Amino acid sequence: MIIVTAVILLGLFLYTYDVAQTGINRAVEGRAKSELRAQCIDLESRLNMIEALVSNHARVVSDDLDDPDELFNHNRRFVEENPDIEGCFMAFIPNYFPKQGRWFECYAVRRDSGRIETRQMGSAQHDYTKSEFYTTPMSTGKPVWCEPYHDKDGAHMMLTTYSIPIKDDDDRIVAVLAVDISLDWLSNYLNSDLRYKSSYLMMLSRQGRLLAYPDTNLLADKTVHELNNKKRDPKVNEMNQRMMAGESGMVKVKAENGDNTLVIFKPVSNDTGWSMAIVCREKEVFGNLYRTGNILMGLMLVALLALALMLWYATRSVNKLQAANDEKRRIDGELAIAANIQKGMLPSKLNRHHDNIQVHASLIPAKEVGGDLFDYYIRNEKLFFCVGDVSGKGVPASLLMAVTRSLFRSLSMHESNPTRIITTMNQTMVETSDSNMFVTLFAGVIDLPTGEMRFCNAGHTPPVFIHDGKTSFLELNANLPLGVFADFTYKGQQLTLTGNDAIVIYTDGVTEAFNAQHEQFGEQRILDALQPIETHDPLPTPEQQIEHLILEVKQFSGDSIQSDDISILALRYVRPLDDVILQDKIVLPADIQQVGRLNDWIDSVTSRLGADDEKAMNLRLAVEEAVVNVMNYAYKNEKNPDGTPVQGEVEVQAIADRQEVVFTVIDSGSPFDPTAIPDVDPTLPVEERPIGGLGIFMMRQLTDSINYKRLDEHNVTRLRKKYSN
Repeated sequence: MIIVTAVILLGLFLYTYDVAQTGINRAVEGRAKSELRAQCIDLESRLNMIEALVSNHARVVSDDLDDPDELFNHNRRFVEENPDIEGCFMAFIPNYFPKQGRWFECYAVRRDSGRIETRQMGSAQHDYTKSEFYTTPMSTGKPVWCEPYHDKDGAHMMLTTYSIPIKDDDDRIVAVLAVDISLDWLSNYLNSDLRYKSSYLMMLSRQGRLLAYPDTNLLADKTVHELNNKKRDPKVNEMNQRMMAGESGMVKVKAENGDNTLVIFKPVSNDTGWSMAIVCREKEVFGNLYRTGNILMGLMLVALLALALMLWYATRSVNKLQAANDEKRRIDGELAIAANIQKGMLPSKLNRHHDNIQVHASLIPAKEVGGDLFDYYIRNEKLFFCVGDVSGKGVPASLLMAVTRSLFRSLSMHESNPTRIITTMNQTMVETSDSNMFVTLFAGVIDLPTGEMRFCNAGHTPPVFIHDGKTSFLELNANLPLGVFADFTYKGQQLTLTGNDAIVIYTDGVTEAFNAQHEQFGEQRILDALQPIETHDPLPTPEQQIEHLILEVKQFSGDSIQSDDISILALRYVRPLDDVILQDKIVLPADIQQVGRLNDWIDSVTSRLGADDEKAMNLRLAVEEAVVNVMNYAYKNEKNPDGTPVQGEVEVQAIADRQEVVFTVIDSGSPFDPTAIPDVDPTLPVEERPIGGLGIFMMRQLTDSINYKRLDEHNVTRLRKKYSN
């Protein structure tokens, strides 16, 4: 509260302060511009008056251009009559008066005593023909205000000179008439009446030299840029450049003593090229604002101190509540971490792509962590999947959920029969858990090339089976949930999926969702929700089925609080139903001498399919290797009741559409899963390579996939190969 209040008060203070400062800035700039405008008008009128006086004087002296003595008298009288003018002179072209020598400059100057002194200034030491006041009018024929300079020979002070050309009767420029203006006088005149005590006015020439400045020792000595070289203030250089360019504006610069100063500048609007500026100390301009700000800041601190004192008294009684809140936040944080871990355990997509299956699942927990679970993945062209629901809620249920999912994943990595997976999971959970909690679970395995699905249900709600666009519930065996009795015998079931069949498995969080009238969503609404979208073209994906079902549940529940976790897993078998163009089989005794008959039959199959020589050779080698393994090892340890060796058989089936052919090898010998044998490394030397596995490695290389299952005491191995494009 203190921080929020402080931020609000500080924000109001800064806003008010900024508005006031902006207003004062505008007022100062406006007043300064007004003063500058008035000073410029006054100065321009004075300069115009001087220019007019010089023009009038030029007409007077033009009548006596042949009388040097009279020219001295004219200049003396002109200086006497104009107290703002320090000196007046005429500088003639070389040898204009031969008797006077090469240089002739008749000069009248006012001394400190008030006496007017006249003298001839021109000489080799004072060659005026090289000075700006002479060269510019002589070359352009126009008047000029010269850059300020220190006159060491004449007035002995800092001056600026205004000069105009003088023509004779033949309209030839023969001299310049000039008057000197003291820079000290100009500074005193301009700084005579300014608003702020510490403010002053300065003026720059077109080359950046000071024409007016409080420190008269700096007048016309150096440019502003040269004076700033020691400080290297970019703002001063910016101001100098803008003033020399004839711009108007305002900048903030550092004074010699380090104070911030405001400089408002404006050009003098005549042909001088000068620029005038008012310099104000920021402390003086904003003095009242600073004082007011300090008072407001003090009042704000007092208010905050009073608020802090009140809060201190108020918070002493809520320490226990704060501790409880801290503990709650700690638990919430741990639950959030647990929820992320639990979510990370669930798959978000298939571990590998397969054209025959689409799978998607979603879990919406009622609390931070829950007891629902699902899993799915592909191994050896089989889809392993499960959906479960742990009894109870919260952390205990989430822990049992993690154990259940881990058990399913670890057991299914080595077992393809869901009934045996469920049985082993049940025994393990009963032996290792004393929590009196149980788990309902539906587990299944789909053989992706054939669509054959084996499943086992442990007390879970019946899934929805969608066949030919019609929805119904699967009929399930009445098996107990996991974790009840260790010796319970679970019964599995089997179903063959055809193209576009779908299965939707859910937990009771769907059926037991309540609305405001305390009605349950129920099983019939699930069928009603899934049935309409099965008529769409194209058929909905599993993700769309789940999204639609969840939307129906949310619309039914309205604002009612979700009371249980919701988990849904949907899958669709999408194997294309190509026409079968070949179906054949051969049954052989498990005798290695029958390999010739086998190869003849395989060649007949590949020939009828039109497979090229390379694919036909690959298929013959792969199928031969699989059958020879059966002949050599399947019945090796099998004995008849009388102790004689079993003479077994091996059946080889071939079924093909226009793209693929599947050879199925069936025997009733000892169980053997070739897909469980790891690949050998053919790059290793023979002496380092383990015995066995090379034939199975070759089978994998020569076919697109190998699929194995133990069915009704038979080994069933399928080898699939695409023989046509």
